Amino acid sequence: MPGIGSAGVNVANGNLILRSRDMVIAHKGVPFVFDRTYNSQSRHDAAGSDGSQPSVFGNGWTNNYDAHIASNDLGGISVYSGDGARYDFTPTTSPNYPTGWMPPAGVFDQLSVNTDGTYDLTDTGGKILRFYPPSGSGCPSTSVCGRLQFEIGRNHYTSLRFTYSFSSPSYSLASMTQISVEAEDGEVVQLNLAPTANGPLLMQLVWPGGQSVTYGYDSLGNLNAADEVDNNNAWIPQSYGYSGTQLSYVTDPRFSSNPTHQACAEGGYEQFNYDSSNRISAIQAFGVVNFQPSDGTGTFLQPSAAQGCVQYLQMNWGFSGGTNTSFSDSDGHVSSFVNDALGRVTSATPLGGAGTAAISATWNANNEVTAETDVNGQTSHFAYDSNGNRTAISEPTTPTSTGAINPTYLQSFDSNSNLIASCDPNWNAAHGQSWSGSGLPASCAPQSGVPYATWASTSYEPYGELTAVYTARGYRRVVSYNSYNQSGGDFGLPTGIVGDPITQADSSVITPTESFTYDAHGNQTAYNFGPGAWYFTYDSTNRILTTRDPDGFLAYTNWFDNGDLESTESSYQYALERKSPGSGAVQYRYDPDRNATSATHHYGGIAGTSAYWYDGASRLVEAAQPLDKNDQVQAPFMARYLYDNSQGGAVSIVSPTNNVQRLAAHGNFYATQFYLPSSAFPQSAGWQFFSGYASDGADRPVANYTLQPGRGSSGLGELRRGPTEAVLQVSAC
Repeated sequence: MPGIGSAGVNVANGNLILRSRDMVIAHKGVPFVFDRTYNSQSRHDAAGSDGSQPSVFGNGWTNNYDAHIASNDLGGISVYSGDGARYDFTPTTSPNYPTGWMPPAGVFDQLSVNTDGTYDLTDTGGKILRFYPPSGSGCPSTSVCGRLQFEIGRNHYTSLRFTYSFSSPSYSLASMTQISVEAEDGEVVQLNLAPTANGPLLMQLVWPGGQSVTYGYDSLGNLNAADEVDNNNAWIPQSYGYSGTQLSYVTDPRFSSNPTHQACAEGGYEQFNYDSSNRISAIQAFGVVNFQPSDGTGTFLQPSAAQGCVQYLQMNWGFSGGTNTSFSDSDGHVSSFVNDALGRVTSATPLGGAGTAAISATWNANNEVTAETDVNGQTSHFAYDSNGNRTAISEPTTPTSTGAINPTYLQSFDSNSNLIASCDPNWNAAHGQSWSGSGLPASCAPQSGVPYATWASTSYEPYGELTAVYTARGYRRVVSYNSYNQSGGDFGLPTGIVGDPITQADSSVITPTESFTYDAHGNQTAYNFGPGAWYFTYDSTNRILTTRDPDGFLAYTNWFDNGDLESTESSYQYALERKSPGSGAVQYRYDPDRNATSATHHYGGIAGTSAYWYDGASRLVEAAQPLDKNDQVQAPFMARYLYDNSQGGAVSIVSPTNNVQRLAAHGNFYATQFYLPSSAFPQSAGWQFFSGYASDGADRPVANYTLQPGRGSSGLGELRRGPTEAVLQVSAC
């Protein structure tokens, strides 16, 4: 979803899921990330309708800082993840679950209770989410029961601590004013709340560097606005609309920030429709997909197509019998799904419509796919260990010079899910370890001939630090960790890599050695590989500012507040003015959807700007390079990239002699045009098709056309269809 994030539909239950990222900041151990997720069928709202703590982020919305737990009616604990999913843990005395809690099928995280009553959810990689008790005296106040207390990294010296502030000594939810997220190095993210008729709601997210995202809500407590951190645009707003508490539309920042956005001057928006069972039934996409780029030619991208704000795509879902789901769209794509009683897809027809063979999947009790059959009837098999790591892949039978085999990939993991060895199909075939899917696969043990690794556990990193890596030929690299190079502690950052000695052709011996140094935030500040060292500095948001190479030359980088690249400078460019960014810097600009719209270079000391244009779907539709005074053609080079917006119709490509070829492209990219100026090509001035592509309903290429200069009676060239035999072979796979 342009300028917003991504959206998806659960084909089993029709739940709409929308994701948007408001912050990502590099940090050792546990990065600062704020990912919002909307679930159309979620009951997580300001009233606490799902039985957990009331939401302070808008009805149906959650985020990774909103993970929480609650007691459920079955005497267990429900864990609500940051993306809105719920996992029910059941108390048990089974020795298979030593922590006393059995996770739901397919979940390998462990839930445990600490002596102070807090709960730890430990994932298979060793990261821990620590929650206040869901109720009782272990909570500082009822308003924080079940909420996050800590997020602890795989290395336990890294963490985020959650602190909840209130305006009243009653510590009631209504008086909650702030959630502070502080890392072990002192960097802080602040979530500022404000009282509303629907309880306290998040109004501002403040990054460690001071940048902020602001939020707005309607009278029902629905999130209707998110103003993102700026780049070169002073306003980057996302807008959301609702029917009741159900998301009905989203407008991207280009659409929302334009003063005439009610007329849809640029950008686009999506509308969502639901059936009577609250399942998504349609998504409609609108936007300006045919416009006049400001390139001086005064021409529309597709002169014969509709202009202005139009619907360019509609996707439809249908649900029947509780197990069958159909999908179609306005571009001619059709697909269907069969789901089992647990909502797992067991059969699906790929995009392509009637007559397309189905793919099928077999699942085990842990919700893992154990077999998958493709449209050609070829079956692959999969195996897993007790932590859910995939340990074997068996591909369909393949003929080889030494006989038919099932190409098999094997991997082995230790009890902490660390990869310790990987065996490729050649090794497995040569050692009798190919697997057909019948019975159990062989194991891939660390040994000569396969790459493998060793790990060592410590009290502060119990899931292990990587200590050595061996290649298939037995060459070893040893990894070390020292506190000095990590600013005073072992935070799990490698500080040294030493390879085995290598005897060179002149009989001298070299031992490849690398060292790494980090600041208190985990940013790499130095890298030494023997002959020289590189040094780096960072800004308050942990983004690289300067790079000093082994010769002592500095390169400079500048960033917009939101993390978009603003400029880069070499040492020479910086020396022109002794400031950064100077007039010689390479500078970049963006639209509110964060698409790069220009890049200015200074080749030969002359400023030249490359420009880029995007349609309402954020697809690159034109690129223009600056004029090169040394070029034979004294005009900027410009290219257009055309997409099929006809919604099931046909599009055209036209040769220089006006021969028209109609194509079916099913919503895909279908043509490239170059602009030929009259000064160089007087007979064919204007936009000229140079290539065209046709595709079928499964998005497979079925024809391609390329301009062949000199062909045709005029000598101007003709668009000729290329060979399709290879293409047709691909489409049959």
